[in-house]
Amino acid sequence: MKIENFDYGSLTKEQKAVVIEIMELLRKSNQENMSEFADVLKHKFNVEEIPMEDTSKSWLLHILNKEKVNHCVQGFNLENVNTKNVKKYPILLIQDDIRILEKAFEKNFFEKLNVK
Repeated sequence: MKIENFDYGSLTKEQKAVVIEIMELLRKSNQENMSEFADVLKHKFNVEEIPMEDTSKSWLLHILNKEKVNHCVQGFNLENVNTKNVKKYPILLIQDDIRILEKAFEKNFFEKLNVK
């Protein structure tokens, strides 16, 4: 079987998405030198990372974390695609026992609105 040199300059969107996902996993691993290795991949595969909206001040995430409601990022919506202001916003999956969800909603939303 003949193996040809890989053309790093002509990656498909799907191939670039895989490289970006690997870079994010490396950075999240918090292992020494993994962030630097992610940068090597970024340059080697000529991919552009899209900045993510800072969710550290999100009132919704604050409540979900405070009430220990299970949630995870399922993907991203992109805003301002094909501009220098492109940004990704996380799509959340909120999933838990109905009792936990009802308690969190009653405590943090309905009590403040006097709704039951």
